[in-house]
Amino acid sequence: MRNNWMIMITVIAITACSAFCDKTAEASTKKVPVSSASSQITDKKKAIYDTLSVSIVRMLGVNKKFVNLKALFADDLGAASADMVDLAADWEARFSITIPEFDIESLTTVQSAVDYIYEATKTSN
Repeated sequence: MRNNWMIMITVIAITACSAFCDKTAEASTKKVPVSSASSQITDKKKAIYDTLSVSIVRMLGVNKKFVNLKALFADDLGAASADMVDLAADWEARFSITIPEFDIESLTTVQSAVDYIYEATKTSN
């Protein structure tokens, strides 16, 4: 009988710890500021990120602390497809590039947008 209680307590403790760890890991990935990742990107990409983050905050109405390189436009920032079209139009004007509609669908994270604009501006200069 004593062994059964110990097993139950152990299972409950493991389940609680697992749930806590999952939530902690999820929260930490959504709130990583760009400064911690900025050492991994070039100065030009950092400048692109800074411009994009201002645009994203202004157009989507999200808090800047949620805008990071890993943020998903739809899931983390709440961008619908119409919002993505508006963001792309804003980025086209800011960076003097063209983003075809079929490429907008591939921009799922802030990192993918930074990389796309980096490549587009690299070939246009």
